[in-house]
Amino acid sequence: MPSLRPETLSRLARVALLVFFAWLTGRFWHPYYGFTRFLQMDEDSMAHTLPELRTAPIFLYEDGYDGHYYAQLAARPAVNDPALRGAIDNVGYRARRILLSWTAWAAGGGDPVAAVRIYAWLNLVIWAGLAALLGRIFPHDWRGTLTWAGVLFSAGALHSVRLALTDLLALLLVAGATVLAERNRRGPATALLGLGGLARETVLLGAVTLLPPGKGPRADWLRAVGRVGLVAVPLVLWLLYLRLRLNPIQPGLHNFALPVTGWAAKWTEMWRRLHTEPDQYLTLTTLLAHFALTVQALFIISRPKPQDNWWRLGAVYVGLMLFLGPAVWEGHPGAASRVLLPLTLAFNVLVVRTRVPWLWPVLGNLSLLSGVLMLWQVPPGRHELTAGWSPAGSYVVHTDAHWYETEAGRTRSWAWCAQEGALRLDFQPRRSEAVNLQVAVKGFTPRRLEIRQGGRVLWRGDLAPRAQWIHLFGVAVTDGHAQLEFASPTPPLTENAASGRELGFAVYEVKVE
Repeated sequence: MPSLRPETLSRLARVALLVFFAWLTGRFWHPYYGFTRFLQMDEDSMAHTLPELRTAPIFLYEDGYDGHYYAQLAARPAVNDPALRGAIDNVGYRARRILLSWTAWAAGGGDPVAAVRIYAWLNLVIWAGLAALLGRIFPHDWRGTLTWAGVLFSAGALHSVRLALTDLLALLLVAGATVLAERNRRGPATALLGLGGLARETVLLGAVTLLPPGKGPRADWLRAVGRVGLVAVPLVLWLLYLRLRLNPIQPGLHNFALPVTGWAAKWTEMWRRLHTEPDQYLTLTTLLAHFALTVQALFIISRPKPQDNWWRLGAVYVGLMLFLGPAVWEGHPGAASRVLLPLTLAFNVLVVRTRVPWLWPVLGNLSLLSGVLMLWQVPPGRHELTAGWSPAGSYVVHTDAHWYETEAGRTRSWAWCAQEGALRLDFQPRRSEAVNLQVAVKGFTPRRLEIRQGGRVLWRGDLAPRAQWIHLFGVAVTDGHAQLEFASPTPPLTENAASGRELGFAVYEVKVE
C-alpha cells in the first residue's frame, strides 16, 4: 500500500482540526437558546436590557462579560437611542467597534431578537473565513499546519469566539489587507483596513503594510501617505458622529502605561496566581499564553526585515504591546491576547517563510492551550433540567428555588426537591396551546406525590425509589410558558451527614409530546 505524501497528511490534519473546532463550538449550541451562551449575558444585565430582549431566549450567567453589549447594539444600532443608556455600560465606548453589530443587524433584517441571536454565532463564520484565508497563506506541510493552527486556535482567536467579541473580525480584515498589499493591490487593502477600524481601532496600525518596501520614489511615498490617511477616515468620521450624538467618549487611557510596565506586571500577577489560584490549569495556560506572546515579540525584534509587510505588521504590534496597560493584561489570559492577534499572525507567517528551527513556532504558539481550554467546558444552567424539540417548538425546563441545583450524568440531568417545588417550561415560538408531557420522577423513599397546574390536579400517585414515567395530559401553555407544581405530604429525609440535604423526590427528565 503506497504511503501518503506529507502534503496529503498535512491536509488531513487540517480537516481533523476543523472537525475538532466544530465539535468544540457545537457543544455550546442549545435547542432553546441557540448560541447565545457566547454572549455572556448575566442576570443583572438582562434586568436592564432592551425591552424587546427581556423575554428573548438568551442564556444567562451569574457573571457577564462584554459580548452582550455589542449584541444589544446589533438589536438597536441607532447609538442615540435612549434605551441603550440603561442597557449598555458605556454606549460611546462600545459603539466605536460597531462593525460586527451592524453586520448582525443587517443579517437579522432589522429584527432585534434575530440580530442578537445572529450576533452570537457570527464569529463562527468569521473563524471559518479566516481558516480559508490562512489556508492560502500557510504552505501545506507540517510547519505550515502548525502555524495555521497556532493562529486559529490561539488564545486570542478562541477567546474572541467564546466571548462574542470583535477582535476576530478585525484580524480577518487585517490579514486580508496584508495579503492584498503583498500583491500590490493597495487600493482594496486600504478599503479593508478602513473598514477594520470600525471593528477595532488598533486595526489602523495595519496601515504600515501600505508603505513602500524601501526608500522608493517620492511619488510612491506621497501616494502611500494618502492611503494611510484614507484608512483613518471611516473611524474618524464615526468618532465625530458619536461625539455629536453622545457625551464625550472616554478614551480608555487605562489601557496604556509606561513601556513594558504592563507586560512586566503580568509576569508578577501570574507568579502570584501560581501560588493562590485554585484552578491551576487556568493559571498555567495563561502563563504559557503570556510566554508565547513574549516569544513572538522577541522573534520580531531579533530578525528585522523592514521591507517585509508581515514583519512591519508584527513590529508595529510589538510597539503596541510595550505600551499596553494593566487593564489589558489582567485576567485569564487577558485582553492582550486578542488585541495582539495581528502580532500572532505576523509571527507565524514569518517563522514559516524564514524556516527557523522548530522551537520558535512551538514556543510561540503555546497560547493555543489557553484557547482550547476556554472552549473545553460548556457552562450548564444552574437550574436547567432539560431542553429539546417538540411539535410545539423548542423548549427548556427550569426548576425553581425550592429545588437543589441540577446534577448531570453522562446521558441525563436531574434535580432533587425536599417537599414542594415548581418546574417552569418555556417554549419558542411563544404560543398558547395545550401539550402533553412525560415526566420521569422517583422518590428518595416511597412517598405520595401530587402534580398540579394552577390548582388543577394533573396527577396524583405513589413514588418508588426508582425512576418512573408519568404522563401529564392537557398541560396549558400560555404565551410560551407553563408552570407545574410538585408537592408531597411526606416529610423529606436527610441524604447523609456529609451533604445535609433534605431529599424527598427527584425529577429526572421531561419530554414534550
